[in-house]
Amino acid sequence: MSTGSTLFQARSGVVASSKTGGIGTCKPDVTLVPVTTGSDSHEWSDVISVIDVKYRYTEALLKASKEYMVEVSQLVFTNQVHHRFFVGALLSGPEMRIALFTHGGGAFSEPIDIYADPVTYMQALSWFMHTELWYLGYDTYYQAPTSTENLSLQLMKANSTTEEDMVLTSVLSIIYSSIAGFGRTTQVMAVKSPKQQETLIVKEVWQADKLLSDGDIHQLLEDKERLQKARIKLGVF
Repeated sequence: MSTGSTLFQARSGVVASSKTGGIGTCKPDVTLVPVTTGSDSHEWSDVISVIDVKYRYTEALLKASKEYMVEVSQLVFTNQVHHRFFVGALLSGPEMRIALFTHGGGAFSEPIDIYADPVTYMQALSWFMHTELWYLGYDTYYQAPTSTENLSLQLMKANSTTEEDMVLTSVLSIIYSSIAGFGRTTQVMAVKSPKQQETLIVKEVWQADKLLSDGDIHQLLEDKERLQKARIKLGVF
């Protein structure tokens, strides 16, 4: 869809730039959405992918486009708990770049000259429209982006290692979702198991290996010696 004049609303999550007003709403230029999405209802929970279009190439416009795609990926991640990585594209004049984001960061491909190499350009556009959703960042058991009401999660029982011990649960609500900070993301959800009729609270944490674990951070927070040093530094006793 051409959506340069269409406002997409966020169910959760905000971004900081003035372009989006800091409220999680903005107008992506070209948006890939499910065919069932109605024309009068546009949310980031429906977005599969985005292409940001600039009328020509300059270093400043390319920088702005990359920063915008970072914000788009954050909005997608915070509004779709089943979107594990995000693939989009930038079109800056004659140059097209593919963007790939995970919760740990992002990367951009070398430019494709759409006039010198039109075949690759058309292949890239066709790939976005016809590839399986698994290649666009969705878990294999999802057919399309879904609202929370239709979202399911596979959970593994404690001390289990086989797929037979996986339990299918439905998401009742998203209690907390961080703003998909690159390197660390936390989501807290209420889920229900149809078979056991249990309601559970699930905390999902994505983090890069180089970061401290939740347990390590909690120990640091409980360290009275560190607390006293902080009080002295702040002049609070």
